[in-house]
Amino acid sequence: MPRRTASPRSCASSSSTDFPFALAQHAGSTDTGFGVQRFFGGQTLMLSARARSFGRSIVTILAVVAVTAGLSLTAPAQSASAASTTLCTGYAQCTALGMSNHGYSTRSGNSYWRMYGGHNCTNYAAYMMVSAGMANVRPWTNATGNASGWGVGYKKATNQTPTVGSIAWWTPNSGHVAYVEAVISPTEILISEDSWGGDFHWRHLTKANGGWPEGFIHFKDASGVGSVPEFRGKASTTTVYTDSSKANLADTTVMKPGTTAWVDMKFVNTGRTAWTGLSLATQAPNDHDSVLAQGWTAANRAAVQSEAIVSPGRTASFGFSIRIPTGLADGTPVVENFAPVLADGTRVIAAAGKLSVVADSRNLFTTKPTPTISGLPREGQVLSAAAGSWKPNGATYKYTWMRDGAAIAGATAPTFALSATDVGRKISVKVTASANRYLSTAKTSVSTAPIASTRPATIALGDRWKVNSQIVSPNGRYRVVLSSKGVLVLQDRLKGTNLWKSKSAGVGATMHMLPNGTFAAYNKKGKLVWSTKSHKNGVTQGIVTDNGSFRMMTTPGKYVWIVR
Repeated sequence: MPRRTASPRSCASSSSTDFPFALAQHAGSTDTGFGVQRFFGGQTLMLSARARSFGRSIVTILAVVAVTAGLSLTAPAQSASAASTTLCTGYAQCTALGMSNHGYSTRSGNSYWRMYGGHNCTNYAAYMMVSAGMANVRPWTNATGNASGWGVGYKKATNQTPTVGSIAWWTPNSGHVAYVEAVISPTEILISEDSWGGDFHWRHLTKANGGWPEGFIHFKDASGVGSVPEFRGKASTTTVYTDSSKANLADTTVMKPGTTAWVDMKFVNTGRTAWTGLSLATQAPNDHDSVLAQGWTAANRAAVQSEAIVSPGRTASFGFSIRIPTGLADGTPVVENFAPVLADGTRVIAAAGKLSVVADSRNLFTTKPTPTISGLPREGQVLSAAAGSWKPNGATYKYTWMRDGAAIAGATAPTFALSATDVGRKISVKVTASANRYLSTAKTSVSTAPIASTRPATIALGDRWKVNSQIVSPNGRYRVVLSSKGVLVLQDRLKGTNLWKSKSAGVGATMHMLPNGTFAAYNKKGKLVWSTKSHKNGVTQGIVTDNGSFRMMTTPGKYVWIVR
């Protein structure tokens, strides 16, 4: 008998069609299963507070969820009776959101357990069982292949307990079957199914809201206890402002008690499953939940939409405000950790965003110029720091000179003398301004170029090296030096690494630039240990270049021996 394709709304065996298990969909309902009240007013969505999750108080901010450019703004459909929430529709969308069809999209034309192929709930459920290792033979003979007959035909393994990998089963009319993807609790599950509404879906079901399966058939459950799909994310950026228009950044996140910090916090979906129905919750080491204020409205935020879907790799942006409590002592940290929460209020994305504000009643400098450095960046020269014109006037300044970002002991004057220790390193200066009733503030200059050396830049004919003899590149970054163990070493002084080392000639070794053009190493007994390559024209000099190459060069400029 040639294979026929069942009706898009059927879930059938090869002998009959199935009950069209579909519910009317509409927006604007209250989804009590997810605990989120949605209001559709233009493009404004306010998510209501949800408390008491994970055994502790989690106060959800009245936040407007703004999804950055490139995000899908498709709202998952809600059933009229709120019995279920559709998480995705169609093979392509579900796959893009990390909700798998387990390969059925490419095999749906095949028949499993003698069910009709295509969009058919029974064929999809049978495919999942065959994929789990069962034979492609219907495992019962005492009932039809219609979905309504599955629990009857396999009664020995049908009960009221949902498990991952079991088959959810309904009996009205010709019935319906679906695959249990995750068990959130004994009364809350996620399922995948085909044929419902004529397409593939993932749905979220709760027993309290009706539409719960009449049973679960345990043909071949998946190993393990199962869990919801893994939701992963990380905090991207946190920006703090002193006003809701985002015109003024908070200065070093120091704010006066009693003022309001306006926060823009972004989270990136780093997992393989989409986020839906987001709100923001605190997980605070210092509990200032009571001072959380209402978030920005759509008027000064990006457009928002109910249950916005944040696909893997995309970013969700939250805008909210927090009032700095009054009565805090100067310097008191106000620290809050935040995490996006999915619509059911229980699955907090791992990786919190952190808001760290210091409460301080002292005034802030209105003008804070970046200090500058003058002087030649060369060994033996003196650098001078200029603090600039801070406002208000009358500030006193403290100077801290730094070498490659680390403070130099004792270097606290407005000037700094460069020595051999600084060669190849970058110098900067930090200026700290102080004034009565003003918060001390520090600014750091731009670093200098690597400090150049005044030491010899070449090895010349007749030179005789002893321990610590060296040549340095013109920019001061690289050098070749003879170590105390008689090893010639090419070094990157900026990174503090050795780029090349010769054979050791031992303690007390010397090196000589010979008339035959070689640079030769002798041990303390005067025996030749190693040398560079000779050249018939003779080598007139050895050099270290600005890119870290050690070369022996003839008079015409031809290199006859090169390291790097």
